Amino acid sequence: PMVSALLGRFGAEVIQVTQPKPFYDPRMPVQFGLLAHRGKRSVLADLQTEGGREVLQGLVKWANVVVFNGVKRQLKSLGLDYPSLRRMNPNVIFCLLDAYGGPREGPWSSRIGYDDIMQASLGIMDRFGNPGQPTEHAHIGTIDVVCGWGGAFS
Repeated sequence: PMVSALLGRFGAEVIQVTQPKPFYDPRMPVQFGLLAHRGKRSVLADLQTEGGREVLQGLVKWANVVVFNGVKRQLKSLGLDYPSLRRMNPNVIFCLLDAYGGPREGPWSSRIGYDDIMQASLGIMDRFGNPGQPTEHAHIGTIDVVCGWGGAFS
């Protein structure tokens, strides 16, 4: 969500396509959600249905940038991967934020990445908390913010 939030802050018109049953993490601070979704318009579309995919395809036809935050294989199965998007709009810029796969197919490319998991994998959580106590995650979406800046400035 941070890439599109930053693009919106830079003046882009941002339309967020949201699933009817969005993922909600009760550990996410409300302030982060407000920051990440500030200035966006939202459209509900179930991408598992033909009608939902048609809504997204209609937006892609006139979009300058499409940002996808998820697992790349989801895109292929929905017919919304980069080659498909380019057929809809040859000028579209595509930003894929994929925790483990990226442009390559790695051994963990089918795994979904959450900020807490990435913090633990990178050893960031080891730096938080008190000695002798369980580790804690940084109370801001550190990975989300860093990846958001990287994606927005790419």
